[in-house]
Amino acid sequence: MSWGRISHGPQILCIAHLQSLTATYRLYSYLYIEKVETILLANKDYIMNPKQFLIWGGVVLVLVAILGAAGIIGPTAEASIFGAPWWFDVYENWVHGILGIVALIAAFALPASLQKPLVVVVGVLALLFMLYSGFVSEDFYGAMLQNPADTVLHLVVGVWALWAAFRTEAAPAVAA
Repeated sequence: MSWGRISHGPQILCIAHLQSLTATYRLYSYLYIEKVETILLANKDYIMNPKQFLIWGGVVLVLVAILGAAGIIGPTAEASIFGAPWWFDVYENWVHGILGIVALIAAFALPASLQKPLVVVVGVLALLFMLYSGFVSEDFYGAMLQNPADTVLHLVVGVWALWAAFRTEAAPAVAA
């Protein structure tokens, strides 16, 4: 054994251990996702559909409007508990309240055949607002779309709406 030479043994072991950890992490991640999907598909009440999107979205929008009007998250940056990074002005509070009420009415008054196209329109509009607030202006006809919070929020709502509208039903499991 020569002390002047560096052995690559520990480095190779370290790389092999890292690869083993990575493979183990991937396996656990896969098994976790598999388990979550199994639970969700077994109980279809947890799978979002257009009606559920309209109900949850409507409730959240009405709540946001009430909190904004009450001075908890608006109508000025100084009044918001989030401060300047995220607040809803009077115009946004009115729009959120009206859209929330319309969503709740649509969830219970419209047939499923009309709920899906409505949720698609909501998703597309949310994504358009995301693009507008992110690349064009923070001011949309008097409503202040503060970045990045409003941009991220509209992205999440747009993706959520389109996912709820276009998700496909899983095929039922066939018993052997």
